[in-house]
Amino acid sequence: MTLTSPADLSHAAASMGVRLSEEESERLVAFAELLLHWNQRINLTASHSLSDILERQVLDCLMIELLPWPEAALHIVDIGSGAGLPGLIVALRHPRFHVTSLERTGKKISFQQEAARLLGLTQVSLLREDARDHAAGGGSGRYDIALARAFADLATTLPLAAGLLKPGGLLRTFKGGKLPEELANIPGSVRALYSGEVEQRPYRVPDSRVAGILVQFQRR
Repeated sequence: MTLTSPADLSHAAASMGVRLSEEESERLVAFAELLLHWNQRINLTASHSLSDILERQVLDCLMIELLPWPEAALHIVDIGSGAGLPGLIVALRHPRFHVTSLERTGKKISFQQEAARLLGLTQVSLLREDARDHAAGGGSGRYDIALARAFADLATTLPLAAGLLKPGGLLRTFKGGKLPEELANIPGSVRALYSGEVEQRPYRVPDSRVAGILVQFQRR
């Protein structure tokens, strides 16, 4: 698959049931172009072409839409957000959500600040802060949904997210073929922080390298 235009991205997303408006597609391509430009100077992602960024980063992040969102104005936290993936894309798609991005690396937060200005995202908080420190401070029990992509294994991610989520809050994380092993390695004390059912939504975009499993846990 080669993605180079808003129409390409829109068509690929639609093949998975994710509908993008013309404006959303244009803004997402603008984000990818900015990421490509910055990636030539600092290491933000392993993707080094516009098509690769649109396919393996932007399109993959859009798969978070395969699970429905609660009908509310949500407070969302993106843990270890890197280049703002998927937090900034969620903010672009859902202006009623407030998204807090947690990233320890200053250069990555600088990129996110530039991207937020470019995209006109006014409902985001971009914090150079570790998730543990945020949970120990003002972020404790504050969020409705936590996001984690390319961050850490579940045994590490689950307790971090638990410190940030409200009771009943959701963790959505992107996983691959090692998911069964990661699920088996979650300590019982950590698993007890979440309700019994774990929702899994496998996805594979036709004619693309984009594939994975969207996994959702609910905080007790």
